Amino acid sequence: MPRYSSEDRVLWFSDIPRDSQEIRSPFLVSPPDDSSDFWLEVKKTPPPARKPIPQALADWMRPEDLDSPHEEPELKKEITVLVEREVPDPEAPPEAPRTIKETVEEIRRLQDHPEIDDAWVEYFVNHWEPWAEMMRRWYKVYQVYEDVDFMRRRLEEAEERYELFLGVGLLQWRDSTGETIERHLLTGSAEIVFDASRGLITVVPAASFEIFKPELDMLELTDQPRLEGSNVQEELEELDTRAWDTKKVGKILREIANRARGDSQVDEEAFEPARAADGTFRVFFAPALILRERRL
Repeated sequence: MPRYSSEDRVLWFSDIPRDSQEIRSPFLVSPPDDSSDFWLEVKKTPPPARKPIPQALADWMRPEDLDSPHEEPELKKEITVLVEREVPDPEAPPEAPRTIKETVEEIRRLQDHPEIDDAWVEYFVNHWEPWAEMMRRWYKVYQVYEDVDFMRRRLEEAEERYELFLGVGLLQWRDSTGETIERHLLTGSAEIVFDASRGLITVVPAASFEIFKPELDMLELTDQPRLEGSNVQEELEELDTRAWDTKKVGKILREIANRARGDSQVDEEAFEPARAADGTFRVFFAPALILRERRL
């Protein structure tokens, strides 16, 4: 497979918030803690609560607009309310007229009620806007938690069918046949530890982890670098689980890339993949957690 398929689940570390107390990873801090025994830890937290809207504004807002932190809600331009009015009783005799109360619809326009605008501005600035900012930050963390938890549940359901690994050194290249290659050159087996009582998910090296291994099967045989006689094996053993060490990872990736193509380029500091591959053999650090079907 030259690329990860639509059936694979890929969590790019570049998409993980760096400024969240609920997420920890040696890949996301500088300098990293070389004694770290995990690759990623995510804690589930409840969403921030939004202060209820004042009753005076309730009829002027759509509830679903208030609950979305991604778009600013707007007041309705007009509303229809039911009001009671006293009207002549049509059944009263002429000599004894009387009135009755009747419920009728009344249209109220926002332009005629500046006090509603004032109340909305006060609520928006002091309550809705701060809540929306916290909610957007919370959602980014929750999305990471959901992605990793999906991988955990998929492995629990069919561990014999799927494998989980951490990849570094993303190769993006359009080879001589026109095939686009987008896969990691180095992968290490991973597993997920779940603490349900604390809502804590931790990605760690698998019990079967030995070293990061080069993956070259996505390349044509004529394009695969010959690693015999190189120092790659020794350097991978020295790297151990510390794939966040960009200096060591970069040295290994350059060894592999230079043996593959003379025009290769390696950027061990690039956290994100490129937008598209081209004819240059480019390798980016681009760490990611990948769940895929086991290959036979």
